[in-house]
Amino acid sequence: MEILKNLSLALFGNLSPAELARYDRQLRLADWGVTAQEKLKTSTVFIAGTAGLVSAAAFNMVTAGVGHVRIVDAQRVSLQDLGDQMLFRERDLNKPKVVILRQRLQEANPFSEIVCLERNISDHNILKITQGADLLLADLNEPETAAVLNRAAIKIKIPLLLAWIQEMRGYIVTLKPGQGLCLNCTDLSDKISRSKAMMAPMKNVMGGLMALEALHILGGSGPVLLERLLGYDGELCHCLEEIVKKKNDCRICQEK
Repeated sequence: MEILKNLSLALFGNLSPAELARYDRQLRLADWGVTAQEKLKTSTVFIAGTAGLVSAAAFNMVTAGVGHVRIVDAQRVSLQDLGDQMLFRERDLNKPKVVILRQRLQEANPFSEIVCLERNISDHNILKITQGADLLLADLNEPETAAVLNRAAIKIKIPLLLAWIQEMRGYIVTLKPGQGLCLNCTDLSDKISRSKAMMAPMKNVMGGLMALEALHILGGSGPVLLERLLGYDGELCHCLEEIVKKKNDCRICQEK
């Protein structure tokens, strides 16, 4: 029996039979397998906010097997949220978003640890609440919060995955602040439109792409979109791409 137990650990590591069944289709991928899935299980992702884009990313990451997800936000569910977020319901109105998200994400995958904190994100608490994280996620449509995460990523030297949506277009990019370009080095923030218009399914499309990039990073193959801006045009249904270039000498990077 001990031999069989050791053989099982060698083949499947810390994944239980239920997890092996749950992630079966993912494990069948030639470039994924048990090793990558185990890395996913031990990874921690920090998500800033509960906007539809990052909520969709969280749902996709949890169902794929990310072991630890930490979400921080102080907002409550509004009627406007029901029009473009798949995890909120009418009965959730006026309740803290993080409370609802924790419940829904835990229902989606009981093998993931979901920690949700009801508070605002600031330079004063960011290093504490991101402690132990392997990856930071933010919606660049919330530029002040993204800037706080950028400064944190420089200090703790972990990747920052950013995405945003403008009307019928969505964008995603990975940065490694402190090791490569940081957000302040680039003109990415200048690309953000003040328009609040957007088509609801775009959040699920871009949230899925955001989760896919996170799996590349956490599973060990490394970021595919490092300093490479991927855009998706929802009106014409095609992708756009450009290399992110350094805009100027960065005061924030110089202070790291």
